[in-house]
Amino acid sequence: MSGSREDFTAAAQDFTAALHEIESNLEVRRLMIVVIHILVPALAMAVVNAATGDHYPESLVWLPANVLWIVGAVLVLGGVITGVILSRCHFGMVVNGAKLTMVADGGWQPRPLNWLGVTTNFLAINALAAGGGAALVGLAVGLPILGIGVGLGLAVLLMLVLQIQHERASRLVLELGHNWPTGEVPPVLREEHLRKSLDATSADIAVVVTMAAALFAGTFDAMTNLGALNALVLPAVATADLQTGAMVALAAFTLLSLLLSARIVVRLRIALAEHSMQLARLRDEPDRPWRFRPFERTFLLFALVMSLAIAVAMIGCWTVAGPLVAGVAGLALAILGALWYPLRLRAARPADHVPPGGSVGAADEGTSPSWWRRES
Repeated sequence: MSGSREDFTAAAQDFTAALHEIESNLEVRRLMIVVIHILVPALAMAVVNAATGDHYPESLVWLPANVLWIVGAVLVLGGVITGVILSRCHFGMVVNGAKLTMVADGGWQPRPLNWLGVTTNFLAINALAAGGGAALVGLAVGLPILGIGVGLGLAVLLMLVLQIQHERASRLVLELGHNWPTGEVPPVLREEHLRKSLDATSADIAVVVTMAAALFAGTFDAMTNLGALNALVLPAVATADLQTGAMVALAAFTLLSLLLSARIVVRLRIALAEHSMQLARLRDEPDRPWRFRPFERTFLLFALVMSLAIAVAMIGCWTVAGPLVAGVAGLALAILGALWYPLRLRAARPADHVPPGGSVGAADEGTSPSWWRRES
């Protein structure tokens, strides 16, 4: 690619600015997943703690009787607000990722939303929390079916917001893209982009696994205290039914969240391979980023998340169907996890991947915007 020195400087400046904007959006996105993973277990423990007390002073008697709708409302607000922020982060990453492509390569093609992408999975966890909060409010006011229906609708609405933001970002790129300069991007900036991609991906993996463990710890603590629930929470519901229902609901929510977290880890492992392969090509170095190793760090972290998911699945199944079904469910989930990671990694490997010692053709050179690849 050729151009004047002014084009070169402008392209480099815009490339650098887009990198900083993407990095900022990634940090905010990471913060939102931390917020929701702290909020959910903390509120679950708050409900159980409030419902197990039996010596409240007169000024606090109202709390256990109203704790369900209060916690539900907080979950709805927290899930919706953090979900909207995640969608806005996605908007910024799409726009600036497209800018990276146009500045460096001179062209860009809009892509549909990747419903299996990282932000999509993050938002799905938030949607589960918001939907669960709506169901709690419905239960508290004596309309559980309506609450579940509203919760499902709210979860779907949050996912649609992400789709809308994705389409808005694509339209904005088409509108503004012709004003962005194009030119040769210095190799040092391309390498910085890939190094930051690797750092951001590793940070995402660490946050996802840490928050998955925090979620499990909080909800499991709440489960172990359900036996002390009293009739003050919902006087119209039998305490035994309430305890069993709460156990199953907590287990189901935690299991879905942990499976989504495991899925995010797998997607991020693929992103690590993509970034490493591109960096190796840029440096003209051999690498084998797509090779699966049972003792690689990311797989061990994935195994940790899956272990927590297996434990929760067994807890839920044991509650409703006994130990035999719980054991079968745990074994099935363990086998699924053991196969899921390496097979998904193998399926994602590009057909034109050059093995160590091979040559890279001119068509393979360059740096595609890695963050954009994960978001689109």
